[in-house]
Amino acid sequence: MDEDSFLSIFDSIISYDQYTQDFFSAHLDVEKPDSEIKCEIAEYDCIKNTEGQLVTVRSGSKLDVLRVDDEHAIARTTHWDTHGTKDFVATTIQSPYMKQALRAVVPQYKNRNVAFHITYNGVPRFLFHFRDKLFRYGKDLEKGSIAQRHVSLLVEHIQKELSDAILAYTSHVKLSSSPSIDFVHLWTLFKPDDLVYISALLSPDLIELVVKYKSMYQSCSCDDASHYFNHTWQFLGDVMDSNGTFLGTCAIPVTIRYFEGFREMSKLSLLPLRLHPLKDDIITRMTARGRKFTELQGCHYRHYTGMARLLWGSRHSKLFEVGPSNSEILTMVNGGIMIDPATYRETHPEILDNMLSLTSTLNQEQLMMCRGRIPAFSFSERKWGLFEVTRVGPMQLDGSIFHTSLMLDKTYKDMLLSLVQMQSPKSGEAFGDIIKGKSQGVVFLLHGEPGVGKTLTAETIADSCGRPLLRINADNLINSKESVENALARALNLSERWKAVALIDEADIFLEQRSRYCNTRNSFVTGLLSIYSYLIDICLTRIKAFLRILEYYRGILFLTTNRVNSFDRALKSRIQVAIHYPALDAKSRKELWQIFLSKASATGQPKDIWADIAEKFASEVLNGRQIRDSVRIAQASALGEGTEIETRHLNNALQLLRKFEDEFEKGRLEEDRPRKRPRRARYRDEDEYGDEDEDEDEDEEY
Repeated sequence: MDEDSFLSIFDSIISYDQYTQDFFSAHLDVEKPDSEIKCEIAEYDCIKNTEGQLVTVRSGSKLDVLRVDDEHAIARTTHWDTHGTKDFVATTIQSPYMKQALRAVVPQYKNRNVAFHITYNGVPRFLFHFRDKLFRYGKDLEKGSIAQRHVSLLVEHIQKELSDAILAYTSHVKLSSSPSIDFVHLWTLFKPDDLVYISALLSPDLIELVVKYKSMYQSCSCDDASHYFNHTWQFLGDVMDSNGTFLGTCAIPVTIRYFEGFREMSKLSLLPLRLHPLKDDIITRMTARGRKFTELQGCHYRHYTGMARLLWGSRHSKLFEVGPSNSEILTMVNGGIMIDPATYRETHPEILDNMLSLTSTLNQEQLMMCRGRIPAFSFSERKWGLFEVTRVGPMQLDGSIFHTSLMLDKTYKDMLLSLVQMQSPKSGEAFGDIIKGKSQGVVFLLHGEPGVGKTLTAETIADSCGRPLLRINADNLINSKESVENALARALNLSERWKAVALIDEADIFLEQRSRYCNTRNSFVTGLLSIYSYLIDICLTRIKAFLRILEYYRGILFLTTNRVNSFDRALKSRIQVAIHYPALDAKSRKELWQIFLSKASATGQPKDIWADIAEKFASEVLNGRQIRDSVRIAQASALGEGTEIETRHLNNALQLLRKFEDEFEKGRLEEDRPRKRPRRARYRDEDEYGDEDEDEDEDEEY
């Protein structure tokens, strides 16, 4: 042989993958002679022999064939249980002509290697919606050819296997003027990759969805009429969701319970979108929702009004932790939320397929498939949950309240506003300590009597700067099942991430001098020393943890207290600004009366109209909270009468307020008054001297 004329596989083939593809194409597309593949259906039975072993025999024969031969175009094996009851039928497509036809017609077999047989159990539901295409494929083949005869046999076999379903679908769906379907044949409505509409009644999210059909199977197909109501269809469909880092698809299950008779398709809670009578409206609505879903990826401060599925942990759950998914409770929410899928998915991971970046442009089909709820944190409920995308709206913030309703010197207001705005990410790197990362936050201490505007300062400055307010309750920190340090660190880390204004109201537990606890420790009676020593050690640990965390905090934190004189000296180095709020003077009280009366006015009268009435009540020594409550009570009385607020309404409200204050003070004095132990009953046989000693002890105050 001439060496120059020799051609190897390496001369014309670029890669091994191409060589493999060409090899199988060359070997598998060759039609076998008619003698090798019989255009017939071979029937087999799989049974147990006398030794209890499973054996396969030709139907009508007792001879074990060891295995199903591949000489027939189709092999059907009926499996029987030990009681002689049919279990299931396995069908194997062995004809290369049939496999080539399925490869050309059915999308799931498009890349199928025809060297391998196609096997399925039960009826071939996956071929139901490809019968017409398969028929046309066979009709276009060379008339009378081996290939056409094999495809003809396949079409006949499918028609026979699916005859019951074909009849039901043709009669009640295809040719009916009022399409309907029964439970058994519900599967005939769904094609592979169909977009399917799921109503809120059936949706696992409790809101309408559009999903892409994946699979559907029946939980039980027995013929026992008494068991029908336990039958269900288990439907599986893909939705577009987010794990906080990527967009992608994930499968969600839907259970369809048994129903009797035929049900109109328009009344089904789960229906292919192409068959839905409101198809166009659904497409418009779901596309708009999907677009909004993609826009809300990342961290966003928004307003929410409506029902949400909040995750409620136990009483001692970790502070601001995402609760377990089995603790969802429908709750009415009306207020600010922080959308943050990434933080939510840290404890509730979502496994996605076909992942895309969060900024990817989705096509209309993908937008329609987007999930209708999004993870977020509710600031009013202080809970994580799942919120409906369509009920999310922009925050309506009133920045004017900080300037008009807060009774604080303008110099302080300007300074507070400047410091908070300086912490904006747009303002660049915050000024801090020599050591990088230390002392880059701003901590404000607001101290003064109750009801003078300390909490209002944090609330209104957050609104004025367009930031959320994260309230951190000291009691929640203490009752958390984790350490105070970890709970506080978690809360402040979220505050930094969300660019929020953090507020610890009545933060005395973190501010009081450590020496006071030590002195108090020595004053306890011996019997209680061990208990109180333990509690005091906890308090000291809290203060130390608080100091450590503040040193590296990079956000904005407001602390409020009524007892600044007792706060720990070490905190002075952690606090950048301390502001004292004096008791309200007459001028401030008049201003507040006017503000609250104007807001409560049934006719929307401006503030100046209320000047005379405000002047009358300005002499009452009240704090801001008491003035607000008085106006609220007066407003309720006036609304009950259908009139505007009058002086008499305010007088009645103040009378109620004074009465409550008097009763509260009286009750507190009663509580503080020393009490005597109740005298123990004396028994006749008790020692006389012993009784006297006991009585003396019992008369002592404790």
